[in-house]
Amino acid sequence: MFEVVFEDPYILIVNKPAGLQVEPDKKGYPNLFDEVSIYINSNSNSKPKQIFLAHRLDRLTSGLVMFAKKKQALLLLQEQFVSRSIVKKYFAFVEGQIIPEICYCEHYMIKDLKEFRSHVFSDNRKGAKKVSLTYKVLGFSNNLSNLDIELHTGFYHQIRAQLSHLAHPVWNDVHYGAKAQSKEVAIGLQAYAITYKHPISNEQMTVEIEKTYLF
Repeated sequence: MFEVVFEDPYILIVNKPAGLQVEPDKKGYPNLFDEVSIYINSNSNSKPKQIFLAHRLDRLTSGLVMFAKKKQALLLLQEQFVSRSIVKKYFAFVEGQIIPEICYCEHYMIKDLKEFRSHVFSDNRKGAKKVSLTYKVLGFSNNLSNLDIELHTGFYHQIRAQLSHLAHPVWNDVHYGAKAQSKEVAIGLQAYAITYKHPISNEQMTVEIEKTYLF
């Protein structure tokens, strides 16, 4: 079950648990969108209220997901995502001791629909998109580096794929080469903060949750 972190008449931000997919699929698995739809209509006797997903988060990743409660708010938020003015931060545990301790990482990525993964390259090539992030090492223990990550672009499995390309896959992310550590449907990646301009008030806002540690 998700946790409501912020809510007003226009915006809803929730904390999604790892293992819960964000959107409905053909198989009918439990998903965050349906759960949020039930939540916003649970105390309403009027016609059903709509909810709009503003961005996505991997099923294996926990953390903040933003919804718009009005179509106007959605359109204004989407403009911020396109212009990359919305700042998203992640907390991660990766295998090995990562060096340097602060790094701006820029790569090129291609989404592979057949393998449900992204391929990362150091140089540009046909069909690739330039992606970037910045990480800072917060600590190292039990052969795991603890990272604070600011995502500059949003691409399919971007953080997971980039860190794997750097030979430091996210904890338990076997899809990208990590050693299996847990049978839980979860990896060591959490979307812990999002900064945006409120689509109606224009107030600069930051919503943040407590970081989840593995040890």
